Amino acid sequence: MDKRITILEICLLFAMVLAAFAIRLPFNSMPLDRDEGTYAYIAQHVYSHELPYRDTFDHKPPFIYYIYKTAFDFFGISAESIRVFTTICVLISMVLVFILTRHFSNRWVALLAALIYMVYQNNYMMGGETANTEVFLQIPLLLAMLFLLDIEKKYEHVSFFIAGIFIGVAFYVKTMVIFIFLVPLIYIFYYYRNIKNAVRYSVWYTCGFFLVTLLVFAWAIKNGIMNEFIDCNVLYNFFYIGGNQSTGMPALADGLKFIIDTDTLLFLSFLWSVYMLFREPKERANFLIFFFSATMYIGIVILKGPLLHYYLVLVPGFAILSAMMIWDFYLILKEKMEKRAVIAVLILALVINLVVYIKVLKIVEYYKSGIYTMVMFHDSRAIAEIINRQKNEKTTLFVWPNEPEIYFLTGIKAPGRFIYATPMGYYKKDFQALFEKIADNPPDFFALTKDEKENMFNGLIKSFYDKQIETSNIILYKRRK
Repeated sequence: MDKRITILEICLLFAMVLAAFAIRLPFNSMPLDRDEGTYAYIAQHVYSHELPYRDTFDHKPPFIYYIYKTAFDFFGISAESIRVFTTICVLISMVLVFILTRHFSNRWVALLAALIYMVYQNNYMMGGETANTEVFLQIPLLLAMLFLLDIEKKYEHVSFFIAGIFIGVAFYVKTMVIFIFLVPLIYIFYYYRNIKNAVRYSVWYTCGFFLVTLLVFAWAIKNGIMNEFIDCNVLYNFFYIGGNQSTGMPALADGLKFIIDTDTLLFLSFLWSVYMLFREPKERANFLIFFFSATMYIGIVILKGPLLHYYLVLVPGFAILSAMMIWDFYLILKEKMEKRAVIAVLILALVINLVVYIKVLKIVEYYKSGIYTMVMFHDSRAIAEIINRQKNEKTTLFVWPNEPEIYFLTGIKAPGRFIYATPMGYYKKDFQALFEKIADNPPDFFALTKDEKENMFNGLIKSFYDKQIETSNIILYKRRK
C-alpha cells in the first residue's frame, strides 16, 4: 500500500473541508441551548476568578468549561465565538478521521471515511450542529486511536503512554469515556502475546491516563475545591444516574432504532465490523474501532439513556468502519464484475443512501427554516436582548427553572450557585436557601418558563412584578418600582 500523500488527495480533502465549513456556516447564528448556556456561563465567570463547582454547580468534568473559555480567548465572549470554535474542532476531527484511516488503508478509503464523517456528523437530530461535549471529545479519542495503531517498534511504551493521556483528556470532557478505558488494555493483551511486554505496555498506558487525573486533582486541590469537585462529579452523578428510569433495555432499543432509522449506513458498517472480527481477527484497526464504538454505546445506555446528542461519539468510528466496509465490498465485487461497473454500483448505492438520509431527516426543510434548534432557545435569546436594553451594572435577574443561557447572554450573575433546577432533589437545603434569598430580595427581572404552571413563586410574582413580555415559551417579569 502506497503511504505517500498525493496532491490529488490533499486537494480532495481540502474541498471536503470547505464543504463541511459551508454546511456549518448557518449554525453560527444559532442560539445556545441549556447545556451550552451552562458551559458558557461558567467559562464566562472564570474570567472573574470564579471556579466550577464551588461558585456554579454543574456535574460535567472540568475540561468542557475551559474549552469554552478557549473559544472566548480566541474569538471573544459570545455565542458566535462558540459556534465558530466548534466548527473548527469538527473540521479538525474530519482531518483526523482521514489521517487515522490513511494510516492503515489507501487514500480512497481515507477520503471516503472523511466524507461519511462530514455527512453524519452534521445530523441535527443528534445535535451535530451544537457545541456539546460529544463534539469536543472526538479529537482526543481519534488521537488516542491513532497512537494505538501507529506504533513504532522499540517506542511502543511511548505510544501507549500518549494514548493514555488522550483517553484521560477525553474522560475529563465527558464522563462516559470511562467505559473506553479498558479497550486499549484488551487490545494490548490480545495482540501482544508476550505477557511481560503486555503488562509493561499496560502500565505505560495506565500511567498516561492517570497523569491527566493527577493534574486535574492537583488543579482542584490548588484551588481548594476538591470536596466540591467530588461532590458534583462523583456523588451527584451516582444520584443522577440512579434517578434516571430511561436506562436499560428500553434505552438500548430506542437507541438502536434511532441509528437504524437515520444512520443506516453506519449501522450496517457496525454489523459488517462484527463479521470481520471473526473473519479477520488479526485486523487491528477493525478490532480497536469496533470496541471503542461498542463500549461507548454501552456507556450511553448505562449512564443516561437515549439522549440523541450522546450518539455523536459513535460517528467518527462508524464513519471509518463504513469506508472499510465499502472497500471490502469493492474488492469482493471486483472479482465478479468489471472495475468501472463496481465503482458505478457503489456510487449509486451511496447516492441512494444519501437521498434517503436527506429525506428521512427532512434536511432541506431544516435548512429552509433557519431555526436550527428548539424555539425555546430562540425565545431565551429574545428575552436576553430585552433585558440587555434595560439593564445597568446593578441589575439583578432570576431565571427559573432551566434556561441558564439567559444569564450568559445578559452577562448578569445568577443569584446563587445553581443556574438550573435539575439538582434540586439532591441539594434540597441549598435550593431552600436560594428561594429564601429570592423572597427576601426579589431581583429586577424574573424569567419564568411557561410550562411551570404551578410554581412556588406565584405569590412573589403577584406581589412584586408586572409582566413585561410573553413569548411562546417564556414570560419575562419586571419588578415594580
